[in-house]
Amino acid sequence: MAIYGGFPSGGGTWADINPQVNTTTLSGDLQGNDATDIVPAELLGDATRADNSYRVVSASGTDFNSVLDGFTITAGNAKGASHSSYDKGGGIYCKSGSLTLSNCVFKTNSAMLGGAVYNLQGNPLLINCTFLLNYANDRGGALYSSRGSPVSYNCVFASNYAKEKGGGVYNEYNSPIYVNCTFSQNVAYAGGGVYCNKSKPIISNSILWDNSSRYGKLEPSQIYASEADIDHSCVQGLTAHLAGKDNIGLDPDFVNAAENDFNLKAGSPCIDAGNNDSLPPDISTDIDGTLRVKDGNNDGTPQIDIGAQEF
Repeated sequence: MAIYGGFPSGGGTWADINPQVNTTTLSGDLQGNDATDIVPAELLGDATRADNSYRVVSASGTDFNSVLDGFTITAGNAKGASHSSYDKGGGIYCKSGSLTLSNCVFKTNSAMLGGAVYNLQGNPLLINCTFLLNYANDRGGALYSSRGSPVSYNCVFASNYAKEKGGGVYNEYNSPIYVNCTFSQNVAYAGGGVYCNKSKPIISNSILWDNSSRYGKLEPSQIYASEADIDHSCVQGLTAHLAGKDNIGLDPDFVNAAENDFNLKAGSPCIDAGNNDSLPPDISTDIDGTLRVKDGNNDGTPQIDIGAQEF
């Protein structure tokens, strides 16, 4: 089963689909009364969200042929009983499911575990997705994944918050893959960007910058892990602990991170600094639909950029 958003008002053809222009929203705000000025840390307990649905989408038992494409998923508030399924995955709850999420935006969802997405024993595929301003009162501000290994291409995780671990994502007992992803301005007590517990992530062509934790903005704030395979990525505070191959620790020079614009400025060290072989050949654009791979530094050789957006 595949469900698509992004059509213009009144319908249209496949050629008319454009989620960036035609927003199709799935919302947990049942009464349409949510306050609009809530900071992530207050989402779960805000009085205007008390009657929101525990989750917006349930996707347990799905496979890769189950597709959700072109939706904004927002205002899920998993404030149910502790240690039940109702305090997990404000946007999507996925147990033993491996659905494909494409061109989706997850915004202002909240839960105890997995503010936007909770994944248990599943292997979902995420392509061109944005996670913004989601909150977990425990672990996984945007995404919590246990005993299942999600694969993410061209995704942005920004300004998400977890009270304990994994402001962007929390992983345990798995081997997640992140290719051409951007993690920025996520916050947690430990592992502001990515937190791994008995987990070995594969990270390629990705930016982990300006995430925060009790360690300030050093490497453990970008990614907290005992081991990881990291290559052709930009990691703030990079040390020999997770040095990897062909990585850089230079400011990626975003256009306007304060306004969640993570495009690269001309001269960014992330331009033409990635590995062309990391991104599957059937993914030929970035998160904004811009063609990749291009010759961004005009040296005559097309080379993929680091991060979710191609210069």
